[in-house]
Amino acid sequence: MSRRKPLRLRNARKEVVLAFYIGELAARLQKSASTLRRWQRLGLLPPTPLLHYVEGGSPRRLYTQQMIDGIAGIAEEEGLIGRRPARMVDTDFRARCHEFFWELFPAG
Repeated sequence: MSRRKPLRLRNARKEVVLAFYIGELAARLQKSASTLRRWQRLGLLPPTPLLHYVEGGSPRRLYTQQMIDGIAGIAEEEGLIGRRPARMVDTDFRARCHEFFWELFPAG
């Protein structure tokens, strides 16, 4: 699978951070990008606040390395990665990912 180059963005502190497309997160989770988009629609994975708007197309989801590492770590701890992944309903993946995002992007 060919991976796209990450985008260079500036955070609120004006620091440059790399932002990766959903395919990078999908590869870490050993899932397809369409599976992750479905998880977002179902509320199992919180939507990323980082979007890249492409003229004439739909916005592309972006994830920082910190987001990818955090989500992948949670998925691994919950047994969702590997040859015999756990059933999503039998894990705390949803709650833990939402909590992780709240810590990264506090409201208000």
